[in-house]
Amino acid sequence: MNKFDLEFDKEKFGLEIEFASVKSDNVIKMLSSIEPNNEEEFNTWTFSRETFSEIRKGSIFGGEIASPILSNDEKSLNDLKYVLKKLKKLNATTNGNQSLQVRVSNDIFEENNKYVYNFLKLYYAYEDIIYKFGYNGGNPRESITTFAKPCDYKLQTILNAHYDSISFYSYISFINMVLLKKQHGLDFHDRNNPNMPKSFEFRMFNATFDFKTVLNEVNTVIALIKRAKNDIDMELINERINEAKYKPTNYFSAMKNDKAKEFANIIFDDEKSVNKFMMQYKKR
Repeated sequence: MNKFDLEFDKEKFGLEIEFASVKSDNVIKMLSSIEPNNEEEFNTWTFSRETFSEIRKGSIFGGEIASPILSNDEKSLNDLKYVLKKLKKLNATTNGNQSLQVRVSNDIFEENNKYVYNFLKLYYAYEDIIYKFGYNGGNPRESITTFAKPCDYKLQTILNAHYDSISFYSYISFINMVLLKKQHGLDFHDRNNPNMPKSFEFRMFNATFDFKTVLNEVNTVIALIKRAKNDIDMELINERINEAKYKPTNYFSAMKNDKAKEFANIIFDDEKSVNKFMMQYKKR
């Protein structure tokens, strides 16, 4: 691993950070001071005010920051650190109603339906662990359905379909149809639509301004996808999926250290990342 403590070098990602209690003019001024990265198609940090989000947060000063395309390089991560630090100085707030979304390009799946299928199986098997990992301790969400609810049984519908008889884009469109846009923790974008970004989002993480937490979540997202493109123990994954059919009422809030450690050991190649994952998971 390099000095930024990420397991990857080439994969790109993006972030959307929700917050409240700060004037939009101050946020826009702060973002305008960041020098664009002219090598990327989407190269600026942007701010947007969303009426629905503001009502949900109970604040007239709520909003969302969207990052440019980022990567594991000095400028990207220093810019991210700067934005998070400045939001703290502006006294922006987060609570259990706000999310941090990690975006990854569809290209990471290499137009391979099997990679998407493996990813969905692995995700479904450990969705409870991923949600608990993303709660960020101090800002627990009011309810598992407050925002970006689990995909849960809808993934079973997707996994029962024949993925190998349709094109990659048709498969993504089918997933979109089942999951219903922006209702669940996963949001696949339709690449055939020119008005949509060519990415999909992990939407279940609670908003945070903690740099190390954000990097840990990005690292987990990309490690999970990369593992799905390699050999995985399907016997174990199927066992965990079968267990997920019978959920107790506290399924997504219960601490499951053994299962979390099992998941971390599956997706990460080094012990340091496993330990970082478990440290954040256990804070819940």
